[in-house]
Amino acid sequence: MHLVEVTGEFYAPDKSTPLALAEKLSEEGTVEYQAHTETVIFNYRQTTEADTVELAGQMLARIHNWIEGYEIHRLTVYVEELGREVWIRPGTSDEAGLEAFQIRYHVPPPDMPVPAVVLDLGANIGLTAAHYNILWPEATIWMIEPNPDNWNLARKNAPGRRRPQQAHVQEAAAIL
Repeated sequence: MHLVEVTGEFYAPDKSTPLALAEKLSEEGTVEYQAHTETVIFNYRQTTEADTVELAGQMLARIHNWIEGYEIHRLTVYVEELGREVWIRPGTSDEAGLEAFQIRYHVPPPDMPVPAVVLDLGANIGLTAAHYNILWPEATIWMIEPNPDNWNLARKNAPGRRRPQQAHVQEAAAIL
């Protein structure tokens, strides 16, 4: 069995809409509405034998239109291969990045020696580097990402939250 989990916190700039959003989201998962902050907290959790990345993608697609116009405080998806949640932006290529774990393009050959240093050039939001941290926990990982929005998410998804001295996120372009 596999776990699928999508969690979000959404702030409603228009004070008349959070309850409507909470009602829509409650059809899909657990919802908590915090009136004092006008925040809707959503959690979808399911255990399944099906493909978890595909199910998470389907859930994100369903809620995407509902949360349009809301300020997103947090939107995370649990990635089983990483054993933790990762931050994503709905309706963006971040969702395609999740599919990379399903297709596993980024996984090196099994006979590859353990590297001392990993350079993730064009790290996007840091999912590949986070997976390399699982594969090679002793390696120092450098994530290079020139896009400021991607870089901000890569910092949140950085693999070195457990070992900050071994993971580095740099907002830059790699020119070789």
